[in-house]
Amino acid sequence: MKLPIALLALALPGLAYGQTAPNAPAKKPRNLIYNGSFESSWQADNLWDGVDNDGYLAGARGSVEAVTERGTVEALALPVSVQVGDLNGDGLPDLLTADLEGYFRVYFNSGTKTEPKFTHAEMVPIYLSRFDWLKQRRALKVALSDFDRNGTLDMVIGDYAGEIMLLKNSGSALAPEFRQPAKADLLLVNTTKGGNLWGNIFAPAVWDWSRSGRPDLLVGEGSYSANAIHLLLNQGNGSAPKFSEENRFYLAYGDGREQLVPTVVDYNGDGQPDLIVGDRKGCLNLYLSEGPWSKGKELKFSSTISCGPISRFSGCIAPTAADLNGDGLFDLVIGKTNGRIAVAYNIGTKDQPKFDAPKELKGEDVWKRNTMRNPSDWTADFGREKGNIYGYLTTVKEDEDNQAAPIPDGKAVFKVGYNQPLNKIIKYSPLVIGATKDPEGASIARPNDFYAVQNHQAVGAGFNTDSNMVILRKYIENTQIKPDKDYVLSFQTKGRSIRSAKWYIQYYGYALRSESRVVGRTGSGRGVQMKHDEAREAVLETGDFAPGANWSSVSRNLKFKFVREKDLNSPETFQGSKKPVYNFLLEIRATLAPGEGVFYLDDVQFVER
Repeated sequence: MKLPIALLALALPGLAYGQTAPNAPAKKPRNLIYNGSFESSWQADNLWDGVDNDGYLAGARGSVEAVTERGTVEALALPVSVQVGDLNGDGLPDLLTADLEGYFRVYFNSGTKTEPKFTHAEMVPIYLSRFDWLKQRRALKVALSDFDRNGTLDMVIGDYAGEIMLLKNSGSALAPEFRQPAKADLLLVNTTKGGNLWGNIFAPAVWDWSRSGRPDLLVGEGSYSANAIHLLLNQGNGSAPKFSEENRFYLAYGDGREQLVPTVVDYNGDGQPDLIVGDRKGCLNLYLSEGPWSKGKELKFSSTISCGPISRFSGCIAPTAADLNGDGLFDLVIGKTNGRIAVAYNIGTKDQPKFDAPKELKGEDVWKRNTMRNPSDWTADFGREKGNIYGYLTTVKEDEDNQAAPIPDGKAVFKVGYNQPLNKIIKYSPLVIGATKDPEGASIARPNDFYAVQNHQAVGAGFNTDSNMVILRKYIENTQIKPDKDYVLSFQTKGRSIRSAKWYIQYYGYALRSESRVVGRTGSGRGVQMKHDEAREAVLETGDFAPGANWSSVSRNLKFKFVREKDLNSPETFQGSKKPVYNFLLEIRATLAPGEGVFYLDDVQFVER
């Protein structure tokens, strides 16, 4: 016979009604770190093979701040930049792209002269956007040209800041080789007196426009009002080009069009170079030459080119003209803001081009795992914007990665590592870009400047670190973590070829002691000076750990106690709206051997003792 609960309690010696049996398991402390076991995640493309999750050739998508035709500064999505050239000497046109994050990819053509085929990309082991974050060497546009006439194609690169760089091909006609410079400044091509910049978001093209036997430089620019296609005449030679303001001319005016990207082609078969210019609104604008060019002669806008039923693409475009299918007619290859590449084949004639509907190019998922899963409610970065080529981060389950077994919580685990390089033609070795000057407030190492760091995600937090460092970051605003209480931070970890690993916790408290009051006038006398009594302090705790080949536990007892602003340790001393706010920031960092390191993390907990 079953006894009622109340009678059962009375029947057990020493057990009063409502108490817990002495041998009952203790209640497990609540983990204050949401998704510390990495079971929740969101998907992202793994673009190191140059193919997105839907099988299309693609680079990273992104936006930059730019002035609009309304005169306001807004986020503007920019296209991947694309060029066509035979980069391995097999007589087939290959594709070179530069994306918004600053990565260069080559898609070698494995098809035939009449039927091009592109499977996946080989990464070019250079990264120019990292050297000085403040110079904004990003949003790159690229052109291909045999600048020094030695039989190999070189890169001419324009950037967001309004600079032009020349990166020579030090390889051969059969295997290109582009070497990482010690400093990006070594690649700069001066286009003005004293280095004063005269535009921004440059898109270069190369053509001997003056018929001097020297390659000249054409530059489309992204600034509004003065936007144009500029021509800079080469006063040097191929190996040492020289440009100056005295020999810079307006070749074609934008007439209100923005984000101009030029490509040169004889459009109507008259033997004269013409311009096709992509713009911000997705139009292909045609500028026809009227006979040989002379200084001061302007190319007039002729018409907008349609591709089948498409008269305007969605967003900015970056076109280039090249014969992709070997029929003797130039086609239009177009970089788009979705990171993909479209081709509109020419179905007209040499003197009357006509283009069919654009089609986005597809590749092959050679890894069969193009998706990465980022942990939800965390921000994480493994050098994606620092030049850490082939590095990836994801979450995996035990049946997906036997090296992770046995996963401590038996479900999912955070993993960082490197994809196996796909390079067969382009010489590749792991690239490490060292720490650079970081934006103010991007480092957690400023314990009393929490306002400056609290809203930076892991990418921003890592600008002052080497590219082969992973940063996993959790920020909790208005946290329930209390001052002067005992807590335990713990997590499980393993890995190989890890050079260093460290965790950081920053705890911040803020409260007003009194309302703001007027204490005087400003120097101009037009305003008032306000003052309020406030308590503000940040406490930083750190610790090193060393992941090994097997899972191991890292644990640390912590108590957050304010030293300078002791009142913050007793929140009850503040009344009403002056109650303190406590925020919490956790970072876990690990530096991996480039190309070979692997790092696992699981079961991150922060509990009150």
